[in-house]
Amino acid sequence: MLSTKLFEQIECVLSEIRQTPSFGGVQLILSGDFFQLPPVANPSYGDNGSYCFLSRFIRCLHHVQLTEMHRQSEPDLIAAIHQSARYDQ
Repeated sequence: MLSTKLFEQIECVLSEIRQTPSFGGVQLILSGDFFQLPPVANPSYGDNGSYCFLSRFIRCLHHVQLTEMHRQSEPDLIAAIHQSARYDQ
Protein backbone atom coordinates (compact mmCIF):
# COMPACT_ATOMS: atom_id res chain seq x y z
CA MET A 1 0.00 0.00 0.00
CA LEU A 2 3.06 2.26 -0.33
CA SER A 3 2.35 5.13 -2.71
CA THR A 4 4.83 6.69 -5.12
CA LYS A 5 4.77 9.94 -3.15
CA LEU A 6 5.58 8.29 0.18
CA PHE A 7 8.23 6.07 -1.41
CA GLU A 8 9.94 9.11 -2.94
CA GLN A 9 9.69 11.04 0.34
CA ILE A 10 11.46 8.17 2.11
CA GLU A 11 14.21 8.28 -0.52
CA CYS A 12 14.53 12.06 -0.17
CA VAL A 13 14.76 12.02 3.63
CA LEU A 14 17.29 9.16 3.75
CA SER A 15 19.43 10.74 1.02
CA GLU A 16 19.38 14.09 2.80
CA ILE A 17 20.23 12.67 6.23
CA ARG A 18 23.03 10.43 4.96
CA GLN A 19 24.20 12.82 2.21
CA THR A 20 24.29 9.87 -0.20
CA PRO A 21 21.96 9.26 -3.15
CA SER A 22 19.76 6.18 -3.55
CA PHE A 23 18.06 5.99 -0.17
CA GLY A 24 21.16 7.22 1.62
CA GLY A 25 22.80 3.83 1.16
CA VAL A 26 20.31 2.33 3.63
CA GLN A 27 19.25 -1.24 2.94
CA LEU A 28 15.46 -1.47 2.72
CA ILE A 29 13.41 -4.62 2.66
CA LEU A 30 9.99 -3.99 1.19
CA SER A 31 7.37 -6.65 0.69
CA GLY A 32 3.90 -6.57 -0.66
CA ASP A 33 1.39 -7.89 -3.12
CA PHE A 34 0.39 -5.50 -5.87
CA PHE A 35 -2.65 -7.69 -6.56
CA GLN A 36 -4.06 -6.81 -3.14
CA LEU A 37 -5.01 -3.38 -1.78
CA PRO A 38 -3.81 -0.30 -3.71
CA PRO A 39 -2.21 2.72 -2.01
CA VAL A 40 -4.67 5.17 -0.48
CA ALA A 41 -4.73 8.60 -2.09
CA ASN A 42 -4.35 11.63 0.18
CA PRO A 43 -5.12 14.76 -1.86
CA SER A 44 -4.38 16.99 1.16
CA TYR A 45 -0.70 16.06 0.75
CA GLY A 46 -0.65 15.88 -3.04
CA ASP A 47 -0.61 12.08 -2.98
CA ASN A 48 -2.68 10.64 -5.82
CA GLY A 49 -2.30 7.07 -4.54
CA SER A 50 -0.22 5.75 -7.43
CA TYR A 51 1.69 2.51 -6.90
CA CYS A 52 5.29 2.82 -5.66
CA PHE A 53 6.54 0.71 -8.55
CA LEU A 54 5.76 3.68 -10.81
CA SER A 55 8.45 5.73 -9.06
CA ARG A 56 11.71 6.52 -10.86
CA PHE A 57 13.54 5.22 -7.78
CA ILE A 58 12.22 1.67 -8.16
CA ARG A 59 15.16 0.99 -10.51
CA CYS A 60 17.48 1.35 -7.49
CA LEU A 61 16.03 -1.78 -5.89
CA HIS A 62 16.67 -5.47 -6.42
CA HIS A 63 13.37 -7.25 -7.13
CA VAL A 64 12.35 -10.76 -6.19
CA GLN A 65 9.00 -12.08 -7.33
CA LEU A 66 7.57 -15.06 -5.50
CA THR A 67 5.57 -17.37 -7.73
CA GLU A 68 5.18 -20.64 -5.84
CA MET A 69 2.09 -21.16 -3.66
CA HIS A 70 2.58 -22.75 -0.27
CA ARG A 71 -0.69 -22.15 1.56
CA GLN A 72 -3.09 -23.45 -1.07
CA SER A 73 -3.34 -27.03 -2.27
CA GLU A 74 -6.75 -27.24 -3.99
CA PRO A 75 -6.09 -27.41 -7.78
CA ASP A 76 -9.25 -25.50 -8.76
CA LEU A 77 -8.45 -22.63 -6.38
CA ILE A 78 -4.84 -22.43 -7.61
CA ALA A 79 -6.04 -22.35 -11.24
CA ALA A 80 -8.50 -19.55 -10.40
CA ILE A 81 -5.77 -17.52 -8.67
CA HIS A 82 -3.44 -17.88 -11.66
CA GLN A 83 -6.28 -16.94 -14.03
CA SER A 84 -7.10 -13.85 -11.95
CA ALA A 85 -3.44 -12.77 -11.88
CA ARG A 86 -3.29 -12.89 -15.69
CA TYR A 87 -6.30 -10.55 -15.98
CA ASP A 88 -4.88 -8.07 -13.46
CA GLN A 89 -1.63 -7.49 -15.36
